[in-house]
Amino acid sequence: MTVKALRGQLFAAIAMVVVSAVALSSSTYAWFVQSSQVTADGMKVQAAAESGIEISYGPSGTWGSVATSDAATGVLFPTSTNDVTNWYHAKANASTASTAINDTYQVLALDADTGKDGSDNRYFLLTEYTIRSASSVAATNLTIDSVEASTTGSNSANLNKALRVAVVIAGDEDASVQNVHIYAPCDGETSYSIWDGSSSSGPSVAVTANDGSTPEATTVSVPQAGVNVKVYAWYEGEDTDLKSSNLPGSGLSIDTMNVTVNFSATL
Repeated sequence: MTVKALRGQLFAAIAMVVVSAVALSSSTYAWFVQSSQVTADGMKVQAAAESGIEISYGPSGTWGSVATSDAATGVLFPTSTNDVTNWYHAKANASTASTAINDTYQVLALDADTGKDGSDNRYFLLTEYTIRSASSVAATNLTIDSVEASTTGSNSANLNKALRVAVVIAGDEDASVQNVHIYAPCDGETSYSIWDGSSSSGPSVAVTANDGSTPEATTVSVPQAGVNVKVYAWYEGEDTDLKSSNLPGSGLSIDTMNVTVNFSATL
């Protein structure tokens, strides 16, 4: 083989190394779906209370054992968070990719109540409830017994895997990151457990850890005046199943999906 031929092979090898390096540098941060949005028309969040506590939707709704939010309208863009305060977004390399392009990664400036950015794009749904003691005696140790999602339509199983739910209870300061309890789907996708820290099923920083079999108890007391509880729902961009090739068309309606959070307390 001539020197010229060897030189050509060497240049080709160097070029391949450069291409590989560029590909790796643009796909190793996180996972976000390339399609721009999923429709969320009709999605409802329900909260249920037992053991001597009552719940209402909003600060002064009807008190009872179950409270259901109004149906959500509009669309949701994929996002990622580990504290429901800082939200992030990126785009994938391709419709079949579960990795993001680094230079598209951005910190979002979202309205804390609506989950919208300056362009009116929504990234999360927020539902607020008030839980109170049913008697003049305050209940203690407000507990998140379970988180569930029910789907009756033709929703994508992969999209369901990417749905995250966070519960924030006022006065709960014992959780690992502020007072945030983030839940991810268990096997079967309809029941949820506290996110276990797996990089393929949640944000890149662990929040709390639980196998899902034990309720999440807090030290929060529930007076008759009530305690504020916030429930967030979003599509986790870092979930490896959240990619365009797993979604039918450019988006997916979730108008038949309901999220239910069950609470109890000690009297």
